[in-house]
Amino acid sequence: MKRLRNYLLGLILLIGIALLIFFNQYLDLIWFRSMGAARVFWISLITGPLFKLLLTLLLAAFFLVNLFLAGKAFYRPRAVPLYESGPQWSRESLLLPGILITLAVTFLLTAGLSMDWQMIQQFLHPVTTGVTDPIFHKDTGFYLFTYPLLHSLYNLAQAAVFLALVGSTAVYVLAKAIQCFQTSWEVWFPAKLHLVVLGTAFGAVKLWGYHLSRYSLLFKESARLTGINYTAAHANLLILTILSWVVVAVIAALWVTLFRKKYTLLLTAAGAWLLLALGLNIIYPGIIQSLVVKPNEYELEAPYLAYHILFTRQAYDLDRVKVKNFQPREQQIGKISPTHPVVTDLRLWDYRPLLASYNQLQAIRPYYRFTDIDIDRYPTASGGQRQIMLAARELIAAGLSKEAQASWINLHLTYTHGYGAAANQVNQYSDQGQPVFISRDLPPRTDPEFAALATNRPEIYFGEQTNHYIIVNTRTPEFDYPRGDSNTTTVYLGNTGIPLNSFFIKALMALKYHEANFILSSQITSASRVLLYRNIRERVQKLAPFLKFDQDPYLVVAQGQLYWIIDAYTVSSFYPYAQYHTSGINYIRNSVKAVVNAYDGSVNFYITDSGDPIIRVWQKIFPALFKPVDQLNAELISHLRYPEDLMTIQSNILARYHMTNPKTFYAQEDHWEIPVYNNGEPFEPYYVTLVLPGENKSEFVMMQPFSPRNKQNLSSWLIARCDRPHYGELLLYTLPKDQNIYGPAQIDSRINQDQTISQLITLWNQNQSRALWGNLLILPVENSLLYVKPLFIESEQTQQAELKKVVMVYQNQVVIGDTVTEALNRINPDQTQAVKSLPEALKKAEPDRQTKALDRKEAIRHRLEQISKELQQLSKELDRLGLD
Repeated sequence: MKRLRNYLLGLILLIGIALLIFFNQYLDLIWFRSMGAARVFWISLITGPLFKLLLTLLLAAFFLVNLFLAGKAFYRPRAVPLYESGPQWSRESLLLPGILITLAVTFLLTAGLSMDWQMIQQFLHPVTTGVTDPIFHKDTGFYLFTYPLLHSLYNLAQAAVFLALVGSTAVYVLAKAIQCFQTSWEVWFPAKLHLVVLGTAFGAVKLWGYHLSRYSLLFKESARLTGINYTAAHANLLILTILSWVVVAVIAALWVTLFRKKYTLLLTAAGAWLLLALGLNIIYPGIIQSLVVKPNEYELEAPYLAYHILFTRQAYDLDRVKVKNFQPREQQIGKISPTHPVVTDLRLWDYRPLLASYNQLQAIRPYYRFTDIDIDRYPTASGGQRQIMLAARELIAAGLSKEAQASWINLHLTYTHGYGAAANQVNQYSDQGQPVFISRDLPPRTDPEFAALATNRPEIYFGEQTNHYIIVNTRTPEFDYPRGDSNTTTVYLGNTGIPLNSFFIKALMALKYHEANFILSSQITSASRVLLYRNIRERVQKLAPFLKFDQDPYLVVAQGQLYWIIDAYTVSSFYPYAQYHTSGINYIRNSVKAVVNAYDGSVNFYITDSGDPIIRVWQKIFPALFKPVDQLNAELISHLRYPEDLMTIQSNILARYHMTNPKTFYAQEDHWEIPVYNNGEPFEPYYVTLVLPGENKSEFVMMQPFSPRNKQNLSSWLIARCDRPHYGELLLYTLPKDQNIYGPAQIDSRINQDQTISQLITLWNQNQSRALWGNLLILPVENSLLYVKPLFIESEQTQQAELKKVVMVYQNQVVIGDTVTEALNRINPDQTQAVKSLPEALKKAEPDRQTKALDRKEAIRHRLEQISKELQQLSKELDRLGLD
């Protein structure tokens, strides 16, 4: 009985340890099941360990077979006992240490092996792309899905065979099956045969390695390009071929040596292999590069540069960029109507100063916070669409009082969700310079003009800052929103979450979060549910760990509910001939849009690029996880936008790879870069409403300007269209190279040098306030370029910025006004004409004194108007600060 009791205690202890190790995985399994994604859990959990286990068993079997074969040498008949001298080893004394060493080596090899489950699954479910590389004529799907795993397996096989060869040799030496007698070696024939077979296996692995090394040249970075260049094609590939034949010769020498007592041939072949491997790889490519390539570099590298450009543009989806010329015309600005879309929907608000206004004016309570502001477009009741800025009012536990934070019930049962969103039009502001909210307050109120923003389910249980678990459907009422002197409560009606309907689940939760209240609290009922992974980034990453997600999820109102849309990317570092981005990838596609319901946390993944081979692989592996974008609600489809992270990466690559002519690319004579402001801050891509040149309808686009390298003027800009049916189209507008068209730094300089503006900023940067600049917008309007930059004033006490002025720059004019229309009206079309040549200017007579007097009178009147408005502004500031 005592022995049985000890066995039972030991069994219970083992079960307890197993529970401690695996309870997290079990809870994850329950969560994945609740999300309908159990297949993701099992495949991601099992693939890597199962493959490693298989490799471990194969390696262990391989090492043990060699150990036992070598161990037979201890029982061989001693034909020449005279040679048996020194310490005597027995098989029995070496068997256990040999097995332990074998297992330890096996564990070390497999433990250090990176066998990513994603790489394995892609290897098992490859697809073809229809694109072949120009050197080996293999489908690029081979490099994306097959080559990475083969490369890892080669490294493992090489190490395993080499260690088996060394280990077997050591056993034979200990067994005295290999001995040196005078000037010759005596080797037991079975030992020699065994070692020859292992040597042959090592040679075969090296042959495989040399074969794979040919493909690895397609990812090699050199001074001019990524991929095979002239030197690689005429030197490195030749060296790999020579070394392969040398390995064949070494293998032949091994088998010849099997029947000879002399090892001269083998040593010669092995020495030649070693010398050639070192000498050829180091010396010969350098000779070719220095003596052949450098004197005729462009002529020899031109075809390889063409491959590099072509495949880089394919890898970053830049081969579909349509290039158009934009020729700025003068005097067009005077024709702009006040109803022009650029004027009526011009974004003046910058998300940075606007965020403080949101938190000051619409947070309502200290536990509510706006953490990010997104820009989107919504339909209006009067027709058409308008840009708006929208932010979620999330509940932040840190904003609760210390007493409330000390209560587990308050943190996890009562204060469970944020409430509603605030929104403002991008071009509207009050007389006080504050945003005009079209969706505001608690409960949310929406202007009739923007009825699409109205919500019937404004609760936000899942968001960007919801980082802790909550329990819903308990006996404790959930706080909904404050109303007067009391609070409104609610009950969660969603179907997501893990039911707390068993003691076992409660116990696992208590272990996971070190919280006994899961078991002890009387507020939890059988209908209660725990909501996990409420942070939307963490949520989608857990459901689709093989995708990369954009850093800026954005909030959308559709069908009366709040949704988060997160752009997802497929990436790779194994696209042949493609340039590597600084992030380490050389292939990217925005193939998926993840849509998360802010109320119930349901997640759907919609494929927007079915031509992407990587997403087709994952669709084969997880067919139930993805849906075609056509199944997405039409209202949500209208809010899809081109992602900023993708635009940034593509712009970085396009700065060089807009040059498709190899000669131009070789000379780098038209290298662009992202413009920077005078303070060194890079110019970010921005969303804007434009009427594109040649189009007659306004649309929502993303825009990224470019400057020539080491210059400040503007050379081009890239447009990504966001509205259907043109969603995802990329247009590159190039500017004339024989004109100086102002870039951001030059515009900044011109604005700062304007006397009126500089005086105003000096005035504002006093009395506990400071001037803040918003985004600079570069806008193609009516075949002209208009630069717009809003100016804010911020109180140091309230940290709330007010929009006060709009600055516009057009050619040689810098104007400032209280509104867009006022600033636009101050642009004088007569002054936008190009400066005439000196001889032509001299032909004109000097205006008479009366005309001069009238001009001066008009200038004085204009200056008095400015002074009057500035005095009014100062009066408002004094009133706001409470001063007489």
